[in-house]
Amino acid sequence: RSLIYLIYNRPSIIFGMGGYASFPICIAARVLGIKFIIYENNLIIGKANKYLLPFTKKILVSYKELEGISPKYIDKVVEVGNIINKEIIKIPKNNSKSFNSKSISILVLGGSQAAKIFAEILPNIFKECSNQGLTLKIYQHCLVNQNNMLETFYKKNSIDFETFNFSNNLAEYFSKVNIAITRSGSS
Repeated sequence: RSLIYLIYNRPSIIFGMGGYASFPICIAARVLGIKFIIYENNLIIGKANKYLLPFTKKILVSYKELEGISPKYIDKVVEVGNIINKEIIKIPKNNSKSFNSKSISILVLGGSQAAKIFAEILPNIFKECSNQGLTLKIYQHCLVNQNNMLETFYKKNSIDFETFNFSNNLAEYFSKVNIAITRSGSS
């Protein structure tokens, strides 16, 4: 759909969030002669953004100390800080769930690679915690092909859970939990 949009609407400029997801659209924009801007939120420039750097109008960065940019492209760098969802910023600090040492709610959140690894490793850790007498409520982001495996595991081990593959409302999950286990890039 994005490619069709580019072909038929020919915007004057597009914004790529960086990484493999925006790479094909930025390449298409380049082929169609449409200017684009990319974003890098890590301390080390990613492969996709590094490849796109010669063609982009600007690269917005979270940190001025970004590593891996050739000095000849330094004039394209604009520091804007981390882009964070406004709904997450608005969560009141006192809105977090009260902590009880015998009952803990945990949000497990990751990108595709992290979601895969988290679903392979964390359930056994949660099982051990449950076996030690801790009552858990798990909210776990996972890949679609992991839904059945996680559901079976958590039900078999009597662990309260909710899995999801995508959410437009992460603020809701953050307000329900005591702890969040998340991925992090080089940022």
